[in-house]
Amino acid sequence: MNKKNIFDVINKVKEDKRKLKKIINPGFEKIRIETLRYELGSCPKTKHNKRKYYTIRDLGFDKLHKLSSKGEKRWKGYFNDGGKVFIKSYSTNESMCDRVLFEKKIKKYIGEDIPLPKRYQPPKRGYVKGGVGGKIDGLNYYMRGEKLSKKDRNNLLKLSEDYISQIVHEQSDKRGGMEHVDKDLVNLDPSLTDLENQETWNNFFQKHGYRFPEFEEKWNRLYGNIPEEMISNENIESTDEEKKQIEQMRDKVNNILGKKPIVLKF
Repeated sequence: MNKKNIFDVINKVKEDKRKLKKIINPGFEKIRIETLRYELGSCPKTKHNKRKYYTIRDLGFDKLHKLSSKGEKRWKGYFNDGGKVFIKSYSTNESMCDRVLFEKKIKKYIGEDIPLPKRYQPPKRGYVKGGVGGKIDGLNYYMRGEKLSKKDRNNLLKLSEDYISQIVHEQSDKRGGMEHVDKDLVNLDPSLTDLENQETWNNFFQKHGYRFPEFEEKWNRLYGNIPEEMISNENIESTDEEKKQIEQMRDKVNNILGKKPIVLKF
């Protein structure tokens, strides 16, 4: 007669306690391992937590009956060590491979090469320069979809009026009246959408942003060095009378020097 040690007695007590549970889950009658069959038939339900539980599929099995391949001794060891099994709640439309849950300590008994399921992280959207809706050049306000934040919108409307009015006054003084001011120099309209005001401001910034010291560095990063024709357009008054005077002076110089006519751009 084989002698029993203290561990055999403890395990026998644990098995007897487990067998006091009622069978409440049908469908596991064909499981060959008695211990596993009983635990599956009497286990409670719980919500699935990927950080705490493995499904049968996570353990590498695609069929429920394949759990029997690990043998009675391993399953007894798992359950005698306090391991538990559950049925996933609200999962009647799923297969048993995805419904049956074991605690993560099970890999100690049926295999150490089982990876712990990782927490799902949604893919990050790649960085898009200027944001989804683009950027307000110079002021570095970014569109959120098709809108600015309320604070950025108010700042844009206020600051743009100051900058645009300055250029309007300069052109009016140089060219002899408001009728000679560029037609595209208009203040932003609060009744328009942020996308429409963004287009108006960015066009203004492209043409005149280099005129303002606080924008000069940002303008150069976007558009490079200031073209000579842009400087001449700002410094040379462009009335018809002054153009005629410049042409006459050009002809006199060419006659004196005997050179080909110099082509000036206006």
